[in-house]
Amino acid sequence: MNTQTIMLDADLFTRLRAAAERQGVEPDDYAAARLTEALEAEAVDLADAVEGIREGLEDVRVGRVTPLEQVIAEARERRRLRQGAATAIAASDLAG
Repeated sequence: MNTQTIMLDADLFTRLRAAAERQGVEPDDYAAARLTEALEAEAVDLADAVEGIREGLEDVRVGRVTPLEQVIAEARERRRLRQGAATAIAASDLAG
């Protein structure tokens, strides 16, 4: 096992000791476990991102894409419909 010294400010050190105490373990064991969890989660996140990029590139390659102009037009239409609904609700509140 390797040893690594890290500098912690007083507040973080206090929180680390308290968390370790709640778990009934030594602070260095607690820190190592949390660091391992964080690094494993980061590796999974990276793998998911790479897979998403690969899928996106495959979609482009086979033509499963929506032109930007269509996306913008659809977004504008949704916004127009929402604004219309909000105006209708406001008008009915004023009439009621």
